[in-house]
Amino acid sequence: MNILFKINKLKISGFKSFPYPKEIDISEGITGVIGPNGCGKSNIFEAIRWVMGEGSSKSLRSNSMDEVIFSGTEKLPAKNFAEVSMEIQKPEKNNEKLLITRSIQRGVGTFFKINNKDVRAKDVSILFTDSGSGPRSSSIISQGNIDQIINFKPLERKIILEDAAGISGLQARRRDSELKLMATEKNLERLNDITQNLERQMLSLKRQARQAENYQNITDKISENEQCYYYLKWYSFEKEIFANNKKLKSLKINSKKLLNSIQEIESKKKSEVKNLDEYRLKISNLDRLLSEKRISKNELENKKNNIELRTKEILDYIHTFNQDMDSEKKRLNEIQENMSKVQKNLDSMEIPKKLINSLKSLKQDENNLTSQISEIESKLFSEMQLTLGEEFKKDNLRETLSKLRNKEKVVSTEIRKLEYEIRIKEKKFKEKKSKEIEKKVQYLQENLKKKQKKYKIIEARNIFLIEEKEKIGNEIEQISNNLTKHTTERETFKKIAGNINYSKESIFKLIRIKKGYEKAIYTALNYELDAELKESPKRWEFRHIKNLSALPNKVESLVKFVEAPKEVIPLLSQCGLVENKADGFKYQKVLNIGQYLVSKTGESWRWDGLYCEKETEISKISDFQIREEKLDNIIVNDRIKLTEKDKKKKLLVSETENNLKEFSNLKRDIENLHENIDNEKKSLVKFQQEKILEKNLIEKLNERKKFISIEFSKLSNEINHLSNQQKASKKEISKRESSEQRNLEKLLKDLKKELIRKKDSISNLNKKILSIEIKSKYWHNYMEENIKRKSESDAHLNSLFSRIKALEKEKKIIHKDPKIYESDIKLLEIDINTIFSKQSECVLKQDNLKNKISEYEKDIKKLTEEKLSLNNDIIRTEENFAFNKDNQNTISKEIQKKYKVLPHKLVVVEDLKDVKNIQIEDYEKEINQLKVKRDLIGPVNLRAKIEEKEISDELLELTSERDDILLAIKKLRNSIQNINTEGRNRLIKAFEKVNNNFSTIFTKLFAGGQANLELVGSDDPLQTGIEILARPPGKKLTSINLLSGGEKALTAISLIFSIFLINPSPICILDEVDAALDDSNVEKFCKILREIKNQTSTKFLIITHHKTTMSMVDRIYGVTMMQKGISDLVKVDFEQKEFKEAI
Repeated sequence: MNILFKINKLKISGFKSFPYPKEIDISEGITGVIGPNGCGKSNIFEAIRWVMGEGSSKSLRSNSMDEVIFSGTEKLPAKNFAEVSMEIQKPEKNNEKLLITRSIQRGVGTFFKINNKDVRAKDVSILFTDSGSGPRSSSIISQGNIDQIINFKPLERKIILEDAAGISGLQARRRDSELKLMATEKNLERLNDITQNLERQMLSLKRQARQAENYQNITDKISENEQCYYYLKWYSFEKEIFANNKKLKSLKINSKKLLNSIQEIESKKKSEVKNLDEYRLKISNLDRLLSEKRISKNELENKKNNIELRTKEILDYIHTFNQDMDSEKKRLNEIQENMSKVQKNLDSMEIPKKLINSLKSLKQDENNLTSQISEIESKLFSEMQLTLGEEFKKDNLRETLSKLRNKEKVVSTEIRKLEYEIRIKEKKFKEKKSKEIEKKVQYLQENLKKKQKKYKIIEARNIFLIEEKEKIGNEIEQISNNLTKHTTERETFKKIAGNINYSKESIFKLIRIKKGYEKAIYTALNYELDAELKESPKRWEFRHIKNLSALPNKVESLVKFVEAPKEVIPLLSQCGLVENKADGFKYQKVLNIGQYLVSKTGESWRWDGLYCEKETEISKISDFQIREEKLDNIIVNDRIKLTEKDKKKKLLVSETENNLKEFSNLKRDIENLHENIDNEKKSLVKFQQEKILEKNLIEKLNERKKFISIEFSKLSNEINHLSNQQKASKKEISKRESSEQRNLEKLLKDLKKELIRKKDSISNLNKKILSIEIKSKYWHNYMEENIKRKSESDAHLNSLFSRIKALEKEKKIIHKDPKIYESDIKLLEIDINTIFSKQSECVLKQDNLKNKISEYEKDIKKLTEEKLSLNNDIIRTEENFAFNKDNQNTISKEIQKKYKVLPHKLVVVEDLKDVKNIQIEDYEKEINQLKVKRDLIGPVNLRAKIEEKEISDELLELTSERDDILLAIKKLRNSIQNINTEGRNRLIKAFEKVNNNFSTIFTKLFAGGQANLELVGSDDPLQTGIEILARPPGKKLTSINLLSGGEKALTAISLIFSIFLINPSPICILDEVDAALDDSNVEKFCKILREIKNQTSTKFLIITHHKTTMSMVDRIYGVTMMQKGISDLVKVDFEQKEFKEAI
């Protein structure tokens, strides 16, 4: 079978440990990749899987996809972009070359391109899947995963057969078709729901359209009546405006006359005010002069008082300064005494010459002792070097002996540990664990049956509860709709009844009528219904009326049919009830004055011969009340029903939730039981496998124990030999110790003691000299402080003396001033009295003028009030004029807006010729009645007809769309069926070939043995699993999991290569698959690999550390890491001429 394409090159840039662009030629044959651990070999193969469409970051050994980008080193910064490209060649299309590229940008995402054109990840995945390769195909074996195929469950191994049959691409397409089918079926369900909803809306809209037509007819009538109403309204305001204008002219003439009178009096008042202002100015000037004189007097008195106070202050300051001078003189004397004492102490603080000479002598002795010690130490060092070699040998022996004894302890401990482990393992498998597991499995299966039975019962109950809940939900919705309808109707009646404005205290609200007699009572009390019992314009007062006439025989009084206040009883007692019209006319003839007859239908007969059929207004009140009572009862019943249904629904919801919880718990318990049973079965198999493994392990432990025991005896002999050597070494060292060395050590010790004594003496002398110097420094500082204090005290005394002198001088100057100020004060007092007498005369004249002005002001006020009253009348008239004008304009605008004509042109219309003779109230009443009639229709959808047409068109479109979807579903199902048929055929053919190839290759690799494949789990090849049966030579046929690591690896290799013989992949990647094989098996592996290479056109890439494998490859790429964290490539092609000759 030919491959679909060939892979020629791989380009890597910024991927993992490859920051710089690298190119790998993938040539025919086998390409090896070698290098030390951690240098980035596996990163090359991960780059191939990544460009093939691998979507899991964990399978690429990363936590997130951004981690495949080069993350940087100490010297090189991280990259933000990575790209891997693969060049493929299609032989079927004239060797057409395609460049498949996958790139990733940090924080942005990953992108795929083919020949620099953006494509989907799915397109790339299908391209490789069709060729039998891909990121997770069996042709790519990752590091340490060679035996993964062996450890797969049978169903998971199906991928091998799919690769062999070349249907991986078909399976991917089938999955896409199934997903499309599911999505299309969901779209069909949604479309059906929409269609049903639209059909329901159509029925509703037809009913709404009929209502809208009726509504429109009434609206047209309202519009006709409103034209008449608006014109009459406009004309009434026109008359009011004319009357207001006439009144306004008359008021303005009267206002002008009053204004002239006010102006005459104002001119007289102004002349008097002018005279008053002159006197006020004179009084003000005199007042100002008087204030100035008084201020001058006060200033002189203040100056006199200030001089007296300042004199007293100066005397106090002089006394205080004298006291300060005395205390400062005492302080100066104390400072001079301290200075003389300090000078005496300074004279006595000199260092003796004897101490200095002693210090020099001691330092000379110290130097001599130091030189003697140095000579003796050099002699002693030469003696110690002679014995150093022997001591070194002694230490080596001691260390070696210690290590051997420690090793002896470790070996002894290991022997005891092995003996204990052997006993435990032998004891462990004496227990009857397998029977316990079997009993547990049986118990779990019985429990499972009970749970499953209960599961079915709860499931049936849940279905029933859900159906009941839906049924009650529908009933609640219906009752809610009825309740809303009746509530709306009742509110409408209340609004209509609200137009009949009866207060809460009226008779209408106070009477309680027996059911069925409403029209009779309302007819009898037609004109009294709005009367009240309290103080009001229309009220009903209680009267004791005697000798009331009795009603005719067989006529009952209305008092029996109503509960009413006592004020109304006399009237009701004179009103009788008749059964029909004939009785009414019959008994009318015998009625007394003031008596009245009514019927249940609202007809009335009065004593004076008046007969009235049922009153429209009364009939309406009665009908509204009856209907309102009925609606109240219906609403109460609806609410009771709704409450009951809600309670029932809540109970059902609660029970459903509990059942669902129990159902969910039971389902989880059943799943857990299934899982526990599977686990216990696995435990049983595992226990049996462990038992076999543990037996082998016990044998190995016994062998290990024998080997360690032999080693223990060898160690004991070696320890004895080294102990003898150590004793001989001690004797040798003791001989070398001489008496001369001991003498030198003693002399050195004595000299060092003498040197320490000399150093102590020098230290004591230094301390004495330092103490004397510190005391001297202290007295010098104290002397300087006293000198500074003396200078400060002298300066302070001088300052005090100068201040006292200045104060004495000021005292002499101010002593003369007080006498001068006394004469000036007396002159000012005479001037103040003269000015005050002049001011009193002016004030008297001013008061006379004020009285005159006051009289003028009273006259002006009176006339002003009259004018103000006229102005108020003018304002009110103007406001009325403006109000009427605004209202007229508003109505005029409404008319123009509604009818597009001016108001006075409305009467031109023939239907409105006699409109001026009709009252506005008649039209208003007619309009209200029509509006009530329109309101009774309820909410109306005026767009119902248009919406009906729109929904009809939409239904046609949806029907066409549904036909298209049904056709698409049919095509998808046929497509899936064809894919499944093709897949089954290919799988059956491929299985036979793979089984034969697997058996052949297995026999070659193991040099014998037997192996084959079996289909298990299902009769459908597409749903089946693959079981591997393998028996290496010399072994029984057991579970494949019991094979060794090397045997599993060889079995997996046999299976992979058996696929390549049928459906060769463009590339096969083997990452250290030979790691678990010994040398002989590696040679077998290499031999088979050469055969496969020669039989197929598959290109092989293999990572290896084994020399045998390296020797058989056609070319090698060496992966190095010269800089930490940065991988590099070196290529060696053994197919080139110079390398062939070297080989």
